[in-house]
Amino acid sequence: MRSRAWHLLLVLLSLLLVGALFYNLPPIKSRLAWRVDEFRARIKYALSPPELVVFVPKQQENTAINTPSPESTNQPNLTPAIPLVEPTAIPTPSPTPTLLPTSIPGSAQLSGFRHEYQGWNNCGPATLSIMLSFWGWEGDQNDIAPITKPNPRDKNVMPYELANFVEAETPFKSMFRVGGDIELLKRFLAAGLPVIIEKGFEGPNFDGWMGHYVLVTGYTDLKQTFTLQDSYYGPDQVMGYEDLERFWRAFNFTYLLVYPVDRDADTISILGRQAEKSLNDQYAA
Repeated sequence: MRSRAWHLLLVLLSLLLVGALFYNLPPIKSRLAWRVDEFRARIKYALSPPELVVFVPKQQENTAINTPSPESTNQPNLTPAIPLVEPTAIPTPSPTPTLLPTSIPGSAQLSGFRHEYQGWNNCGPATLSIMLSFWGWEGDQNDIAPITKPNPRDKNVMPYELANFVEAETPFKSMFRVGGDIELLKRFLAAGLPVIIEKGFEGPNFDGWMGHYVLVTGYTDLKQTFTLQDSYYGPDQVMGYEDLERFWRAFNFTYLLVYPVDRDADTISILGRQAEKSLNDQYAA
């Protein structure tokens, strides 16, 4: 009886080991990891429902400072004079970005992208891979993700992490800024430069809200729409100007540019003063 129990235990352990090996194969893990994370989250929330967990900060203890009162000392009660300082004027940034006075055509559509559907929590690496494919890069999101998010459970990659990957691992240049707008996107697209933006995301099959990267590759004033390469929904998605601006606002209109070195002058000429990071920060503020 005991030997039979040991035999069953060994069989069970063997099955678990084989299952773990198969689960860690990239093609299988990319399809199942999100389900495992979702199952883990459901267990966690069942044991500790978020709506029942209320954070109450510990009250700080007030430490009394024993300062002698004027009555307890023979010294006169003197108030030190505080010199008046005239406030200095703080220069305010220009209300509009300084851009070259070039006309913007009514539409522009860029092509030549290799689309990728994202892995679990992989919209940043997948979107950057689609962007890089436009410039002839032959890698994919599996080359980007281990560097930009060494922890596979990391749910988000920051724009500067994507930019750092481009600078360190590819021959291209990158630049990310905040405070973008519809006209600026159109200027870049008209110049043949696709743009990654980070925006809010709400989907019919998704319960809640999250951040999401998309690649903007075209626009048309006639229909008031942008063309997006979306690693979740698919290639050549369409979104209206107003909707894109509304969802983009959640991330302070962040945008990321990737381009060959010989397009650096073009990029700077479109950005104008905002090519300088400090001036861009002032403008966005």
